[in-house]
Amino acid sequence: MLATGALSAAGAFTGYTYIVTFLGEVGGFSPGTVSVLFVGFGVACLAGVGVTGAFLDRFPQSALAAAVATQAAGMLGLYALGAHQAAAVVCLMLMGGALGPVFMTTQNAMLHCAPGRTDIALAANSGAYTGYDRGRPQPA
Repeated sequence: MLATGALSAAGAFTGYTYIVTFLGEVGGFSPGTVSVLFVGFGVACLAGVGVTGAFLDRFPQSALAAAVATQAAGMLGLYALGAHQAAAVVCLMLMGGALGPVFMTTQNAMLHCAPGRTDIALAANSGAYTGYDRGRPQPA
């Protein structure tokens, strides 16, 4: 679980580093449109969390696989079809729809993997998910 969460976060946040530039230069979106797209991205994230929450207790493994697959499909689709604005919007919404659920499903799995020490399990998962920050200078 930790490896899945860490790899997913590393891929997602590396991609998010360049997404504004990508959408502007490759997708041809104006800066104002990119801002609106990110509102849609956030709404997609909330929708993804809501949908995932409805299925997480009944299908925990499938929920994790679906979230990671959705994230991968969105990122790969954006890479392959980013020059086509309609496809770029769909792929960006897929990425948004998977952002919250990936973390949510790994947190849920950690609760089941370590029922006696959930505090340590959840801290380990949070650390794995945010481990990409280790190389950046932190504010004082």
